Amino acid sequence: MKFLSPKDLLFYVFPQLRVAKFSFDFLKCSYHLYRNRKRMKFPIKLMVASSVSFLFILIIGFVVFPKVIKGKIKAMTAVVPGNDMRQMFTKVPFGLDFKIYLFNVTNPMDVQKGAIPNLVEVGPFCYSEWKEKVEISDNEKDDTMSYKSKDTFLAEHWEGCVSGEEVVTILHPLIVGMINTVSRTKPAMLSLVNKAVNAIYRNPTSIYLTATAREILFDGIVIDCDVKEFAGKAVCSQLQQSPDLKHISDTELGFSLVGPKNATAGKVFKVYRGKRNSRNLGLIIEFDGKKQMETWTTKDCNRFRGTDGTIFRLS
Repeated sequence: MKFLSPKDLLFYVFPQLRVAKFSFDFLKCSYHLYRNRKRMKFPIKLMVASSVSFLFILIIGFVVFPKVIKGKIKAMTAVVPGNDMRQMFTKVPFGLDFKIYLFNVTNPMDVQKGAIPNLVEVGPFCYSEWKEKVEISDNEKDDTMSYKSKDTFLAEHWEGCVSGEEVVTILHPLIVGMINTVSRTKPAMLSLVNKAVNAIYRNPTSIYLTATAREILFDGIVIDCDVKEFAGKAVCSQLQQSPDLKHISDTELGFSLVGPKNATAGKVFKVYRGKRNSRNLGLIIEFDGKKQMETWTTKDCNRFRGTDGTIFRLS
């Protein structure tokens, strides 16, 4: 025979206690549910907070921070006074490797008779090119600067380089260049130029020049303008006004390919500094006071579209 437990006996004697116990259990369960319900909000809050934090990090890391960095870089790259980039732009702190090769024509007389030129490469002739800007002026109003470029070439004796005393034969740059220019621009003047060449170069038998590489590149080839013939005097008067020729004496000029540019300030550049608009950094506005070149036959080809080659704008 199974005896009733005290609790069951109490419920048996007082049946109303079952209702009371049910009510108590219900309230107890509701209380636990309420507590659990409150606890369930914390992960949700944590998830929301994490999502907001992640979104904030995304905005800062991928939108704001890159713009701040890009803005800082733009400010650093503008070539304004006091900026590190300005110092590097106005004077490159290292020499650039500059190597020149010449092609020696070994059969010049045969070429003048119709033969194919036999070319032999000679070089390299090695130099360090030091670049700087001089006579600099700034215009704050339109965010531009003007300057002259000066390149200085120093001979180097790196491994594999040659001395410059090698004798080479090339097309005479002055004779051929002068004839080609006149034939293209003023063909009616060719007969006058032909007489001038004969007078200045004493009736040359060849359109080739034979000299050392150093003379051709830097030291210069002498042009004797001590002539009495009208055509020769006319051409020499024009040559004496050329800044690309070295004045040796009243009647002698020196012509070389690189010499006139060595340690000599060139013509004036006017460029954007890139402070207001970094995309305009270094873009040429004017050269030698001209807003476009006069080299080509169309306006589009004569437009300035880039920099002087020592700086490049940000993309």
